[in-house]
Amino acid sequence: MRTLLAVATAASLVAAGSVSAAGLNGQTIQIDWLYAPTGFQSTRTVVAGPGNELSGSWESGATVDLADASVYVGFLDPSIDVSGLASGTGWRFSGDFNQFTGLTATTNFVGWNDSWSTLTASALTVNFASSVSMPVGQGFIAFALTPVPEPSTTALMVGGLCALFALRRRLHAQR
Repeated sequence: MRTLLAVATAASLVAAGSVSAAGLNGQTIQIDWLYAPTGFQSTRTVVAGPGNELSGSWESGATVDLADASVYVGFLDPSIDVSGLASGTGWRFSGDFNQFTGLTATTNFVGWNDSWSTLTASALTVNFASSVSMPVGQGFIAFALTPVPEPSTTALMVGGLCALFALRRRLHAQR
């Protein structure tokens, strides 16, 4: 009985770290560049996969890389000065984001505020509410997307916790 409980517990703890493998790869994503001060908007449609989807050719001069669970926008061209992205500037990545529950931003933009990025079931949106600046030729923002755990993972984790509780209760009852 103890061996069975130990195996069930170990399996549930290993499975607790796994997540849904759907991700962005293979999805068609529409990327919008919005520049409210002049009313400029540009749209590109790409398929997420290995390598950069847009490489310095976008109107903003940005390199865009969509990975399974991340979105990266880099301003790596030193000839493009993005020293002051104005309020009202932003990006919208439209696609199926249902498999994600949240995001974490990493950036070297001076003045960045996490509240400027939102994740919904259909889009990741970034709206700069005030001016930001970044190192010329080195600016980037990367979003790590948090996947939704698989239902089987949750069931295994609950089963493992129940097994631990039962084992603990049995050990205390024997004393």
